[in-house]
Amino acid sequence: MLTDHIFKLGISVLENLKFYPENIRRNLDLLRGLNMGEAVMIELAKRGVGRQEAHELVRTAAMKAHDTGQHFKQVLLDTPSVSRYLSAGDIENLVNPDRYIGTAVEQVEGLIVKLREAYSL
Repeated sequence: MLTDHIFKLGISVLENLKFYPENIRRNLDLLRGLNMGEAVMIELAKRGVGRQEAHELVRTAAMKAHDTGQHFKQVLLDTPSVSRYLSAGDIENLVNPDRYIGTAVEQVEGLIVKLREAYSL
């Protein structure tokens, strides 16, 4: 009974959830690309950079962007050890949050499995 109530409450929350794209964009822009470090690190690793080295390259670039107020993309473009593996177009795509979904698909699929198990669906 309580589980049913929680489930219905969750559905109600989701049905009434409102998104404000202009606020989302403004908040993303405030981060100056720093939220996209994971995407850059993963791509560097795919291109043959060791995971530890990729992590250090991204960490160093992120710290420089933070300390100088530059956009993360610009710091990456200006870092030869990054641009050796990633073109300007690659970097542009990697720091574009509109093109990155991360693990969202896996998270949703996992939730669906759990809900089906919990509710015998």
